[in-house]
Amino acid sequence: MPRAITRRDATVTIASVAFIEVDDGEPKPAGYAAKWHAAELPFDFVVFTPRASDEDACAGMRAK
Repeated sequence: MPRAITRRDATVTIASVAFIEVDDGEPKPAGYAAKWHAAELPFDFVVFTPRASDEDACAGMRAK
């Protein structure tokens, strides 16, 4: 998308922001870059968030 936007208006400035869940086994930001086949994270800004639960939030309600 950034490429399409800058083609339309070359005067705009674009920043990319990634929200990435923290992996307990990976303490360093550079360790996450492999997911994007890169040596470093390919974003302008990264916000590391707590890991979300994989648990089905509705499972307990279905049993009732």
